[in-house]
Amino acid sequence: MQTLDAECERELCSKANKGLCRYKDGECKYRHTRCHNYDSCLHSKCPLAHASQLSAKQCSHGIRCFKPDCPLNHPEGWSACDDGVQCSHYECNSNHPPARKGKCPDGNLCNTNNCKFLHPNMHPNECSWGIKCRQWVCTKTHPISRTHLCPKEDHCNNDACGYLHPPKYAKLSKPIAAMPLIARNEPIITPHSGREQPEIIELSVAEQNFLGSFGKKILDKIREEEGIKDVKVKDGKLQLSGNSSAIANIKSYLKQTLHEKNVTIKNNLKKYLLLSVKGRLMKRFKKKYSTGISYLEISTNAHLTTNDMITIKNCVAEHDKDERGQQCDIDRNVDQSEDEQKEDDDDNDRKSDISNASSSVTNILNNFKHHHLLCKAIKGLQNYSLHTRSWALTQDEITYILKQPQLRTTQNNKSKVDNQRFQITDYLSGLVRSTPNSVVEIFVDHKNGIWRVKVRGFKDNVNNAISKIQNWLNDNIETEVQLSISKVMAIFLRTKASADIKKMEKTDSIKITIMSAAGRKNGNDEQDDNHDCLKLSGSYSRISSAREKSWDVSKIVSQSLRTRLKELRDSDDCEAIGWIKIYTAIERRETAPKVTISIAGLNEEAVDMLLNNAKML
Repeated sequence: MQTLDAECERELCSKANKGLCRYKDGECKYRHTRCHNYDSCLHSKCPLAHASQLSAKQCSHGIRCFKPDCPLNHPEGWSACDDGVQCSHYECNSNHPPARKGKCPDGNLCNTNNCKFLHPNMHPNECSWGIKCRQWVCTKTHPISRTHLCPKEDHCNNDACGYLHPPKYAKLSKPIAAMPLIARNEPIITPHSGREQPEIIELSVAEQNFLGSFGKKILDKIREEEGIKDVKVKDGKLQLSGNSSAIANIKSYLKQTLHEKNVTIKNNLKKYLLLSVKGRLMKRFKKKYSTGISYLEISTNAHLTTNDMITIKNCVAEHDKDERGQQCDIDRNVDQSEDEQKEDDDDNDRKSDISNASSSVTNILNNFKHHHLLCKAIKGLQNYSLHTRSWALTQDEITYILKQPQLRTTQNNKSKVDNQRFQITDYLSGLVRSTPNSVVEIFVDHKNGIWRVKVRGFKDNVNNAISKIQNWLNDNIETEVQLSISKVMAIFLRTKASADIKKMEKTDSIKITIMSAAGRKNGNDEQDDNHDCLKLSGSYSRISSAREKSWDVSKIVSQSLRTRLKELRDSDDCEAIGWIKIYTAIERRETAPKVTISIAGLNEEAVDMLLNNAKML
């Protein structure tokens, strides 16, 4: 229950004097002091409360009447907002004209500059007195323009101090009832508050980073404060111009808004987030959690590499838990497992794995309701992990890459191997640069005459990048594959299947050549004298596709043979049984396509006749 002094300090309700206030005496935050002539006062300027003027006439607009001072009767539940179309209170439940701004669907999560919709600006524990609250022990939140508590409390000896003091200390020059009340968003009047002076606030790198990316609303809010003439962020400093009291309020507001915490990550992860595609992943992280980041290098062990201290400024006062949680689920790069393939890492990478980096994420306004966002950002950063895959390039791939036009010129003072390494790395990086979700680091190493490629990043990104690289090389690098075929098959292909070979060459964009044993590579093999060769020239992917089709053709031939053999077996002229050899999947990969016919019978003439028929197929 409020004391008499507190009751007297409350401002008179401007609506109660006409009987138009829709709140009861004990519910309105303003004072309802009844006039002695409550029902019959004739003074039009009397500030006290009076009875509402009754009218027998019903308002034609009914419950959709938007005039708060309408004297006519309205249906139950009518409540016209006093501010009308100018009402900016997000939680206002009164009736408003259609022209009033609607609520932003994104609420506290809105990042649109100059959004034309309304956003939440009140908290459940916000003091209803706003900047006019003079209670020393008030535990609710207040606007930044409210007079702050004096840090010296009741030990303050400065008579001109403009801060609030405990009730026993405060010396009022006149009764509370006679004190003028400062309206919301009006300047705080103190003996030195009217003096305009510039103030420069040093900002940390993280604060600069945060204010530059996400601080527009904060800076706009500071500019709107009474007593602040100018606000600039220049050269890492916040320059304020205005009266000393307003500047003191702003400094206190910033101190309560930005906080810091630390989190440890691996040094190579920090480098990956910063260097990959101009720091795209780190930009995504900062946008996801609305953070500003700075790095402070510290040394934890003289024998190890330095650590990196990451300081993250996070403004979360305008973020809601559930909606932000849904947005966090969009990021598909979190919680990737780290590959245990360490032998491919160079010495610098192993040292980077030993060193750690610290990062710090902040909360705002000491509002513990949003503390989960602080923990979520820290956990998200800690859960990032790197995956590594490597493979050796073939000589055909190396030759092809080195023949491609160079996007950047090599350095003359580098060795030939270094320039080739640079060219290969630059080419492979260009292949994956435009591939979605393929932000990776690519390393090329040359040891013992072998070129190896190592791709490092988040697991999904690594798999996408490698798939892009290998598919591109398979589609564009010309190669040659030789298939061993029997001499009989070679004769058949030359005499009976030349048209089919030309058709396959045109369809698959490859070159097919039938070579004799003398023209084959590795001519010293013992089996070469009994086999010819089918040489396929073209890209690896097209050759693989053609080989699959050749097996499909062999299936068709096998099916045709089965049909003919069945006809021969069922005829009265032949008594024989034929088998068709079926190749397994492993045999198909290791054996050239063949169709083998084995014939057995008691009648030699029937077997010979069947062989002759088979040769004519």
